[in-house]
Amino acid sequence: MRTSTNPHPHPHPNPNPNPNPNPNPNPNPNPNPNPHPNSGEDFYWLSRDSALLIRGGANYSHEQINNELTLWARGHYATDEVEVAVVGLRLESEHEDTCCATVELRGAAAALAPAADEASEGAAVAALLGAAKAAVASGAISKGSKPDRIRFAPIPKNFKGAVLTPDLVQAWKLLAGAKQ
Repeated sequence: MRTSTNPHPHPHPNPNPNPNPNPNPNPNPNPNPNPHPNSGEDFYWLSRDSALLIRGGANYSHEQINNELTLWARGHYATDEVEVAVVGLRLESEHEDTCCATVELRGAAAALAPAADEASEGAAVAALLGAAKAAVASGAISKGSKPDRIRFAPIPKNFKGAVLTPDLVQAWKLLAGAKQ
C-alpha cells in the first residue's frame, strides 16, 4: 500500500478557471462600446403602423375615438344606425395627426345622408363639423376626439366586423390628394 505525504488527496484546482489566456473579459474584439453594428449610421422614423392618433402630444386610440364619436353621432342623428371610424393622418402638420372621420349612415338613417353632389355633401360636412365643435365646447365629446375632416361613406370592415384601417387610410389619402 502506498501512502502519500500530501494532506489533500485531490490536486489543487486551477486558481484561474478561464482557459482563455486573454485577460480582457470582453470577448467582443470591437473596441466600440456601442454593440449595435450600425451605430455610426443615422436612423429615421419613416412611418408608423398603429391605431393611434397623436394630438397635442397625447396618443388617442382609434377605437376610443370611434366609440366616443359613434355615441355622439347616434345622439346627434337620433338613431342607432350610425357608425363613425377615424384614422389619423399627417395632412396639415408633421407633428400632429389630422382626425379624419368616416361617417356611415345605415338603414333608415341612410335617408339622412347628404345627396351625392359636392355642394350638398360640403354643407352636411360643415354642419357636422360645427356640431362636433359645439359638442367639444359643451363637453359632450373630448377635445382629442374632435374630427378635423369628415366624409360620408361606408366603413370598410373584415368578415369579423373589425374596421380595415389600411383601406380607410387609403380612401382618405385619395380624398386628400384630390382636394389639394
